[in-house]
Amino acid sequence: MRRWEISGGNLWLWSLVILILAGAISLLVSRSFTERVERLREFSRRVAEGDFRPLAADGTGDTLEALGTH
Repeated sequence: MRRWEISGGNLWLWSLVILILAGAISLLVSRSFTERVERLREFSRRVAEGDFRPLAADGTGDTLEALGTH
């Protein structure tokens, strides 16, 4: 009894679906990370100009947030 029988065509289709999903998820994660790093870059520019006000917390509670709020 074969429970997971996949023909050659189905294997290529599922591989393509998984590849597209992985690419979309990677794009979303990298875009979110890039936006946060851009906020820190802007904060660094402000500090260089003498504006020492901290950034508003973005609610993630991670190291990138700590860099801009302390």
